[in-house]
Amino acid sequence: MKKTLFSASGLAVLAIGFLAFNLLVSIIFGGVRLDLTENRLYTISDSSRQVLESIDEPVNLYFFFSDKASRDLPQIRSYATRVRELLEEYEQIADGKINLTLVDPEPFSEAEDQAAEFGLQGVPLSNGESTLYLGLAGTNSIDDQEIIPFFQPGKENFLEADISKMIYRLANTKKPVLGVMSNLKIAGNNDYSQGGMAEPWMSYNQLSQLYEIRSISVDEDHIDDDIDLLLVVQPTDITEPGLYAIDQFVLRGGKLALFVDPVAEMDRPAQPGMPSPTLDNQKLAPLFKAWGVEVNLEQVVADMQHALAIGRPNGGGAVTHLGLMGLPKEAINQEETISADLETINLASAGYVVPLDNATTAFTSLITTSQNSMLFDRSRFQMLMDPEPLLKEFNADAESYTVAARLKGAVKSAFDKPPVEGREDTHLTEAEDINVVIVTDSDVLSDRLWVQVQNFFGQSIATPFADNASLLLNIADTMSGSSALIGLRSRGQFARPFHTVNALRKEAEQTFRETEQQLQGQLDELEQKLIALQKDNDQQNALILNDAQQNELAKFQQQKLEVRKELRDVRHKLDKDIEALGSVLKFMNIALVPIILCIIAIFVSLGRRKKMRAAVGSV
Repeated sequence: MKKTLFSASGLAVLAIGFLAFNLLVSIIFGGVRLDLTENRLYTISDSSRQVLESIDEPVNLYFFFSDKASRDLPQIRSYATRVRELLEEYEQIADGKINLTLVDPEPFSEAEDQAAEFGLQGVPLSNGESTLYLGLAGTNSIDDQEIIPFFQPGKENFLEADISKMIYRLANTKKPVLGVMSNLKIAGNNDYSQGGMAEPWMSYNQLSQLYEIRSISVDEDHIDDDIDLLLVVQPTDITEPGLYAIDQFVLRGGKLALFVDPVAEMDRPAQPGMPSPTLDNQKLAPLFKAWGVEVNLEQVVADMQHALAIGRPNGGGAVTHLGLMGLPKEAINQEETISADLETINLASAGYVVPLDNATTAFTSLITTSQNSMLFDRSRFQMLMDPEPLLKEFNADAESYTVAARLKGAVKSAFDKPPVEGREDTHLTEAEDINVVIVTDSDVLSDRLWVQVQNFFGQSIATPFADNASLLLNIADTMSGSSALIGLRSRGQFARPFHTVNALRKEAEQTFRETEQQLQGQLDELEQKLIALQKDNDQQNALILNDAQQNELAKFQQQKLEVRKELRDVRHKLDKDIEALGSVLKFMNIALVPIILCIIAIFVSLGRRKKMRAAVGSV
């Protein structure tokens, strides 16, 4: 009888063939990777690939992770593995332009000293003996340094964006150029209305430390191509040539951040007692229309839910100011790199922006008000001394308003021809993709809305209480780089929570809380009854429980036992539901798949036997 495929020698041949096949595949396809995760977590985006392609000289990355110290922290270890594997993916794609070094900074080691020198954040562990490091340091050929102090699992959505921006800064050492066009004194100036020199705004100071700032006049008819980002802040006196310069700069691929305001409270009038100058809404309207949006600077958004309180003009406590908004994290788009991780943004007399129906641009809201909002004419906020009358007039229109937005997409020029004759540069009529951010408030950049500055022995100490400056720095950081940085978005999360289990737990806990509230209500009701019964007693029997009180107390004690039993039943049912679900999941993952495979194998075997019998019968 001939040897079958399942003989000892046949199995040996299969095993050798399997090993040879694996070896051959590893040699031929060693660099090939397949990402089957739901959100393609291990696939580097095209934007990050563009960043890696821009590297001219090698970049050194040092991934610090306390491997030994984190043995009892499985969640941290899992996330550290996620970060390490992503960094290894960067190293492979960079093809020699990134040198990744893995470092375990053990206590009292040179590696721990190196982590401290880089400025990485160490988290003391509960045992009091070890420190947890989970950060990234990078250097380039001219010894520039960049760090991510600590990889927070809660920021996993922006893991790739943070790493790519860090690599970009190391690979591109030239300081970006930031053009500033404004009628406000954000850079400081002689301000005789205040009796001396006006200091630069703190937000401007922070920009000047990171960027080469170039001042641009509001009547400038051309903006240089080497400007990486144009920052336009309340250009009250802008001329038509200035508008044309902005139009053409954007069409040439220039990035624009525009801060405009219905009432710029920091734009002080030339004569005290006069209202502040306002920006004519019609001046910028042609640009807005060409970009596919309408920006309303004639009205101010009032948000009752997020309105801030200020001191009354004549004392006597605080009063809500509808023109001042403190928008929380829930009002800020956490999916955009520009606005991610911002906790609070304070605004003053802000307008709003909406997309047009026929827009060719993609409109992304960055910051929005609550639906408990309404609109006031901006004249109500000019020289406003007492905000209390506005409260009496407030009537929410059940609509939220976008106060900051991002625009991308194809547009046409707002101008048919240059407003100035004899220009040598080419007039552009359209562009395939623009990058514009519009914020309908300019006071958001002023010190009074986000930072407290104190003089400490001749040195200015800034204490932020809102994230206004972080918003500006995020805009500058994201938009002043290459187009690749602008394309970075939040990604999926590695953690896979048990949604069904969590839903069961929340449902049961909600029932549990309702039962607890019922018990508390019965307690309160009993106390009221006891007080009423006590009043009916004689003064001499005030400290003695009468029969009615004793019966009422006994009745309540019985009810209390019943409610406690119900609470236990709810908790037990919760545990049972979760255990039952866990059993089902275990069965599906452990037993169901093998059972299905066995059934398939049985049917295949039966089919083969049937064919073999048919073949034998035919012979």
